[in-house]
Amino acid sequence: MALWLRADVGVLTNASGQVTNWVDQSGSGMNMTNAAVGLPNSVAAVVNGLPVVRFVGTQTLQSPTLGSRAPHGSDC
Repeated sequence: MALWLRADVGVLTNASGQVTNWVDQSGSGMNMTNAAVGLPNSVAAVVNGLPVVRFVGTQTLQSPTLGSRAPHGSDC
């Protein structure tokens, strides 16, 4: 497995609840970091009581290996 991102583990946020880092749980070290454009939000208890990382519009995170990735308008 090259990349495993969980919304309930490894999500680091700033004081506004925006995701600044998302730690890869696969052990591959492909951590996602803040991008130059807007940051997604961590939202608690959305799916069966579990959190999601919500991407809206042009919000992105990036990986040094993968580049910029933006699942626009989705909950991950």
